[in-house]
Amino acid sequence: MRSGTIKTLLVVVAFGIMLPAGLWAQEAPNTPWDPNTHLAPYPQGLAQARHFDYSGDPELPWAPSSRVTLELSGAVDVIDPNGLIGLSPDIMGVQVRDELGQPVYVRSDRNLSREISYRPVTYSGTTWVHPDGTDEKIWSIIPYEFAIKMVMDAAFEYPLMLSRVQWSVHALLSDEIEVVDLPFAVSEDWAELAPGLDIVIEEVSIAENQYEHRSSIVLDPNRIAYPRKASLHYDSDEGLAGHIWPAEGLPETIVVEIDVLDADGLSIQNHGGDSRILTISRGGDYAEGRMSQIITSSGSGRDAAAFIRYVIARNPYKQKVQLTMKDIPVPSL
Repeated sequence: MRSGTIKTLLVVVAFGIMLPAGLWAQEAPNTPWDPNTHLAPYPQGLAQARHFDYSGDPELPWAPSSRVTLELSGAVDVIDPNGLIGLSPDIMGVQVRDELGQPVYVRSDRNLSREISYRPVTYSGTTWVHPDGTDEKIWSIIPYEFAIKMVMDAAFEYPLMLSRVQWSVHALLSDEIEVVDLPFAVSEDWAELAPGLDIVIEEVSIAENQYEHRSSIVLDPNRIAYPRKASLHYDSDEGLAGHIWPAEGLPETIVVEIDVLDADGLSIQNHGGDSRILTISRGGDYAEGRMSQIITSSGSGRDAAAFIRYVIARNPYKQKVQLTMKDIPVPSL
């Protein structure tokens, strides 16, 4: 811990939570995370692709294959984001049954001994303009998309309905979500956000409808996953996308979100603004990472910045979860 370290914890007021509200609530102690109460998969489309084999016959070079592919596409709604940090795009253990309950397609688990990637819970915003001229940002969770490809015998009689479609994915979870609020002001002392993660706020500026926040961060890269950007979006499929991730395994702590609040605890973070890490350097023993970060935003109400909020997930763990869809009609093909 750095000398003069301070730590400020503020109580989260329910009406002040706008983004992402559900993530900060806690499950009952010792209650297993149940995907059926958090996730809701649904179908979106069904496509057919018939295979042809090259025969080499100049008069009939392509002959119908004995194979045909059905591709079922869909999405997973996050109806309750409590404890959920991200889902893996890798689909495992697929089982599809027809209207009689007979297996149509079965695929065993893939070999996922490699490092699992996760896509974080992400949000999209809609701006509502009130009669008094003020803006309000309404946030909704973006569903996770998926696709299941089923390669079958072309002579197979297509089912009238897929009575049950079942598969598994890995979820990245945490039962220990902590909210740390720091004043949106220059600080002389370092603040410990978590063991292995210290921050000092070096410069802030608040002008009409605009703010800028500059800070220095020191972290243990083997224990901490820190976001490269504050906004909830992903740039790639590598690790919890947009994070500085430990080289191996799961970190002890993940900084899930960085937000800017007004004096009433309302989020004013504008995802059209900018959040970026300027420099990253490490000591010779690679035991310490040093970063400089700037968070800026402009737009209505941005001069009301009062706090910067860090949403921190401690002791994250992965859990294999099973998803199920039932009674999906199959169109005539």
